[in-house]
Amino acid sequence: IEGRPAYVSRIVWEGGAITTGDLELRFNTRAGKLFRTSDFEADCNGLLALYESRGYPLAQCFLADVGVFPGGEADSLTLHLRADEGALFTLDEVRIEGAKETDTDFILREMRLRQGELYAPERIRAARDRLGRLLEQLQEGVIAVDREAVVVFANSRARLLLASPLEEGTPLPE
Repeated sequence: IEGRPAYVSRIVWEGGAITTGDLELRFNTRAGKLFRTSDFEADCNGLLALYESRGYPLAQCFLADVGVFPGGEADSLTLHLRADEGALFTLDEVRIEGAKETDTDFILREMRLRQGELYAPERIRAARDRLGRLLEQLQEGVIAVDREAVVVFANSRARLLLASPLEEGTPLPE
């Protein structure tokens, strides 16, 4: 059977935060299509990214079972996918280190991240980018964000740390 073409006849999905509808919208691997390992691997990576964007950065997805049904020129497959979502993470703390002259509350307000909100990596990237653009426009005060944000996960909490992220110039006026 190995090496023969196989079509997907059915995908059985077990996951909580991601629905079958989510899966159908995002997967290239689907019923009626030729099974391609590279497409399936890309689909699973996309699924993990979707879990992460919904606050499950430690989610795992695995193929629990494959049913192979021999056919004439091609076989058919039933794929049984299962997810272990892990804990739902919230942003427990946003800490800025390295700001000596610039008001930390100003930096946090401009980042638009709030303690207790759902962990979402795209929001963290957007906050860092927004802060960088704002600081470029000021032309004085804080002049650069020089490091990536570090996120630490523990006990269903995510801590965002910008460790020594700031290169300060002339302090901002009060």
